[in-house]
Amino acid sequence: MPVPQGYLVFIVMEKVPGVSLVKFWEYDIVKRNKISASFHRSLTALLKLGARPSDCKLDNLVYDERPDTCYFVDFEDTR
Repeated sequence: MPVPQGYLVFIVMEKVPGVSLVKFWEYDIVKRNKISASFHRSLTALLKLGARPSDCKLDNLVYDERPDTCYFVDFEDTR
């Protein structure tokens, strides 16, 4: 959308299911290992797309246990 002296861009993102991993270290080792494996699969897929998350912290990861999927969120500074 053109605006004076530049452009305005809208980004629409889906709210993903699951819980933030901010309390990851409070989970038992079995659950942490399961989440870690899911994280590795998701990170590998993300890197293959050419995305590089730049704000790397547990607050920016959401884990959905039912499909065993880890989501990356908060991409405003992604390279």
